[in-house]
Amino acid sequence: MKADEKKILWLLHESEESMYQVSKATGITQASLSRLKNGVTSLEKLPFDKAAILTDYAEKLKGAIK
Repeated sequence: MKADEKKILWLLHESEESMYQVSKATGITQASLSRLKNGVTSLEKLPFDKAAILTDYAEKLKGAIK
């Protein structure tokens, strides 16, 4: 498992996935994703397991785009 801040930021801000889609795919609540996206919660405070899940999902999306 790994967590990559750049990939998480890409997922939240640059990918075309809605927070609903990310939430359904990762099991992380839309509220948590919204707090991350809007800067209410910093990535440094995100538990490692959730960061790893978001990183994996971002990698899958980037792989599908190529």
